Amino acid sequence: MEVHTSFVKIPKAERDSVYLLMTGFCGLSGTALIAKKKGDELMTYYSSAYVEDMKKLYISEGEDEFDSLLREIAPDAQVLTMGEGGIETALWTVAEETHAGFTVDYQAIPIRQETVEVCEFYHLNPYRLESKRCRLIALKNGGSLAAALTAVGTPAAVIGKLNATNDRILLYDNGEKSRCLDRPSGDELRKIGL
Repeated sequence: MEVHTSFVKIPKAERDSVYLLMTGFCGLSGTALIAKKKGDELMTYYSSAYVEDMKKLYISEGEDEFDSLLREIAPDAQVLTMGEGGIETALWTVAEETHAGFTVDYQAIPIRQETVEVCEFYHLNPYRLESKRCRLIALKNGGSLAAALTAVGTPAAVIGKLNATNDRILLYDNGEKSRCLDRPSGDELRKIGL
């Protein structure tokens, strides 16, 4: 079976059994770009060594073992490669293309401390920050693929589940609070002129 590179409508009866898995770290490519373009500003608060390390966080060379593992473990999975607008834009796209709602736990989304700190410095939302090479995957058994990818060094986590409603729910504060996903309004990089 061929790997899907975009999402298609999922029948209502099947939506509750479809998990959302994310690979890579949220906002990592955006973090590295900010460090490269605005390193001098960041060095007013962070050490030069820390900022230099941030610049090297995202290296676009090579591919991981993702495709072969996906074909082996979940050949019917649907995959969306993220980019501008980060995970929130990807989630919106999935909801639109599958005609499904979802519940996603923000705390399950893989994110590095460097991204959190850069976003706090510039007052940016890390979940709307460029996330090149990250993937959002809809599949029936997310745990197996997440474990296999993690075993070969690719960060992966089940972050939520589709549902039969149109609700796009984001959970935070240990699931005690929630909000609906707003329509994406562009990448956070634009706010700082990148």
